[in-house]
Amino acid sequence: MERRGYFHQKFGGQYMPEVLMNALSEMEGEHQFVAQDECFTRELDYFCNAYGGRKTALYKARLLSKKYGPDIYFKREDLLPYGGSSFSAIAGQMIIGKRIGKRKVLIPVCNPQHGCIAAALAAAMGMECEVVMPETVARSHDEEIMMMQLSNALITIIPGDFEAARNAAEISLIAKAPQTVYIQTRAAGPHPYPLMVREYQKVIGEELKEQIQQMSGKMPELIVASVGDDAAAVGVFSVFAQESGVKLMAVEREDNPVLKCGEDGVALGMRSLFLQDEHGNCLHGKFDEDLPCQMGAEPEIASMIEEKRVFSSTVSREEAIDAALEVAALEGFLPGENSSYAIAEVLRASHNYALDENIAVILSGQAEKSWIDACMRKKVEK
Repeated sequence: MERRGYFHQKFGGQYMPEVLMNALSEMEGEHQFVAQDECFTRELDYFCNAYGGRKTALYKARLLSKKYGPDIYFKREDLLPYGGSSFSAIAGQMIIGKRIGKRKVLIPVCNPQHGCIAAALAAAMGMECEVVMPETVARSHDEEIMMMQLSNALITIIPGDFEAARNAAEISLIAKAPQTVYIQTRAAGPHPYPLMVREYQKVIGEELKEQIQQMSGKMPELIVASVGDDAAAVGVFSVFAQESGVKLMAVEREDNPVLKCGEDGVALGMRSLFLQDEHGNCLHGKFDEDLPCQMGAEPEIASMIEEKRVFSSTVSREEAIDAALEVAALEGFLPGENSSYAIAEVLRASHNYALDENIAVILSGQAEKSWIDACMRKKVEK
């Protein structure tokens, strides 16, 4: 980041109302300070390790590898509490908020697993928590909502899609900013959030680099991660960005190809790639009941795409279901929906890699009931 708040002079920045700039400056200042603060590092490690269960396993999918050729490794972020790979990012932001005197946590979510993480961590840190989610998500996730409520979180349900929920959370933040820390689950939004979230998510890439060298004796030839729902991909890609022999692949849903078809635009407090209409208006992420898509690309990944350090691919929902069924049949567990898109790309690309080459794929969430039902329907049809 040569220019403050931007990645490679172009994507990122701060495009927010003046009333919220003080809150952003507070977060930025504390983030810069804690980079050298051992007390912060110890507290973050405590929650991530003792409470959250890091480090996560790197699992060699032996039968899948035998069938497709190259050695396929799963980074099992789905084994974290509530299956949330954003655990480290949420914990880091909450600790910073608490250090600067915030007593409340405000988090808009389109993935209820992130709400469960925030509610649990807030309770463990002695903070209040408000989770804002769209009605379309809330009506199909009663169990997750009950888990949040058991941790004393306030659940605010907003009519409409995730962007409506996010807008409602930002409006609420204007009144509550002095005592409230706003949480991002992706490395997106106004500076310093993309930088903060990426730094706390780098633990995934650092663990992967150490584990795969111990297990295979070398770097992977290919790393694949889904984008659009959490910050696992940027946490891994930023660690491997300087490894010239490692290809990095960001996988998108076929109906939401932001990296493939997006254009330069400003929304969500940042400059990045967005799907846009004919008038240049940034479009909301597409939505279905199983997996909401958030708007726009994370600015650092957009920058990596432009520099051709990260490549993008799109996968259909049918391909993702087929990949999930393949893993369930050969490895004995059903990956989450977002992760299944990445796995589908791995299976599709495997013929390009030799038997002695390695592919690592990031599994970033557990399978929800709606995804299990969809996969079961497909299995019955077969």
